[in-house]
Amino acid sequence: MSTTTNHLGITFVQQSQSQKEVTVNTAFTRIDAFLNNGAKSITTATPPGSPASGDLYVVAASPTGVWSGQAGTLAYYDQTWQFITPNTGITLWVDDQNLLYTYNGTSWVVTGKNIVDRQFYLASPANTSFDVPLIINAEFAMTVNALHALKVDTGSLTLTIKKNGTAITGMGAIAVTSTAQTATATAGNSLAVDDVVTYSIASVSGSPNYLQFSMKAST
Repeated sequence: MSTTTNHLGITFVQQSQSQKEVTVNTAFTRIDAFLNNGAKSITTATPPGSPASGDLYVVAASPTGVWSGQAGTLAYYDQTWQFITPNTGITLWVDDQNLLYTYNGTSWVVTGKNIVDRQFYLASPANTSFDVPLIINAEFAMTVNALHALKVDTGSLTLTIKKNGTAITGMGAIAVTSTAQTATATAGNSLAVDDVVTYSIASVSGSPNYLQFSMKAST
């Protein structure tokens, strides 16, 4: 028989064990840490200097001090730092992000918001230029990665993706034709909360009826 539970690694009480209350109370503390209101942060790599009992963190990359080697685990404080190895599907509210995160077996990702992947269609009148809102007041910080399936049905146009009125580097003045293509952002592609993203159409020719693209972004 295993000496710990399968998921949270809680130690079982053994027959004829002395001081059973120590094992039981440790188990309660571990459960309480996991089932509290959420993790305080997912971006902290250095253990806080004055943690409160019950504080829970998702350990960030390249951790230091007593957190060394614990990247991605759940660290909770109970007189000393204790660690829980997450299982696939564990979901936590993260206070400093105001978002739910889920462990996907490899890393922590924002639940339901880590990817912006949509198709956009619009009528494109010939020989005109205009801007169209794409994201108004972004709800969470993200990084724009690429535009996929970028094409028009006929003719051509120039597409520029802008953040707060300025072209996102690597995605400015993209010549779009009826041949599908991908544009990948190279720099300056991080969006903060409340940023506004627009797509700007110019140099339209050949009377295309629609513009189609899929924008990918991640946290």
